[in-house]
This record gives sequence, structure tokens and C-alpha cells, in this order.
Amino acid sequence: MTEEPVCAVEPPPGALLDQNGCAYDTDGDGVYDGIDLCRNTPEGVTVDRVGCPLDSDNDAVADYLDLCPGTPEGVIVDQDGCPLPGENLLTLTDVHFEFDKATLTPAAKDTLEEAVTLLKETDQIVEVRVEGHTDSIGTEAYNQDLSQRRAQSVVDYLTSRGIDGRYLVPVGLGENFPIADNNTDAGRALNRRVEFDVNQ
Repeated sequence: MTEEPVCAVEPPPGALLDQNGCAYDTDGDGVYDGIDLCRNTPEGVTVDRVGCPLDSDNDAVADYLDLCPGTPEGVIVDQDGCPLPGENLLTLTDVHFEFDKATLTPAAKDTLEEAVTLLKETDQIVEVRVEGHTDSIGTEAYNQDLSQRRAQSVVDYLTSRGIDGRYLVPVGLGENFPIADNNTDAGRALNRRVEFDVNQ
């Protein structure tokens, strides 16, 4: 009488089986061969549900090889996951303000904390343009001044969080570059913003 093979676990659907009918895991990452799309993952590397190394910033460089984690989406990187020289490193459009205010909202501060972390991890920054924008309510001159104050509010926050103010350049652009319809409340809210352009 032939004995049935005893496997450590019940083979999951799709797993390859050895000669004993048991699933196996060549690279020992916890994802069985047949399901594992990356079968040669180095020992100790954290993988996703299909056995591939995590890539948190989606720059095609796995986290365990990425020397510049947190690179913004769309930035061209080198083999180490770092932005190529001259590439814009960060453009944030989620730093918004209340109507007629230059005070940062709690949500804006949350977004800026992401920028603080990234800027502290980045070497050889040449300049960070902090560009303030307004909606179209009010005179052009007033909005120009308001946008400058908004940009300065962001610079003040960044320096309070330890970012070197020498390469932070506040620039007020007034109402001239809307990203949404100024004829609606929702559109005007989106236009009351500060954007970053970070250059190395």
C-alpha cells in the first residue's frame, strides 16, 4: 500500500508541486512557485502577494535597491531609483488655502510633511520654487500680494521643520495660472494653492 505524501501545508491553487505532490518555494519568500512571479528574490526582501519585491514609489526600482525612496510619480530615475540631474523632483498641488487666507489648513500641513521628508532625503538641491496661486475673486494686484503671502507661509513652515531656507524661493503668481474653473466654488478652492518645483 502506497502512503500518501504529507505536505507542510495544503498546496494552494496554481502552485507548482514537487514529486511528492507538495508545493515548494524556491526563494523562500513565502510565495509558492507557480504563483511567484519573481522566483529569485534575495533572502529577507519583503515581497507582494505575487512574490515580487515591493516598489513603494512605483519607479521600477525595488525598495531594497532604491537609494531614493519616495520619488514622486513620473520622475525619471537612474538605476538606483534617484532622479536624474535636472529633473523636477517634486510638484505638489494639494497645498490649499481658505478663501482670502494665507494660513495653512491642516490638510495642507499634512501634504507639506511629505515634502519635508522628501527634501531632507534629497542631496544637491539647487532651488525650490514655492509658487503661490489664488482664485480670481478680488483685484489682480490684491491676488498677486495674497499669492506671495501664501508662498511665504509655506516657506516659513518648511524652515520651521528644518529645511534650509537658502534654497527656498517664494514666488507669487496671483490668479494667472488656474487649474480649475473659477466660476464654481469647487474650482476656486482648487485654484487657491501652492505648488513646488524642486530642481537639482
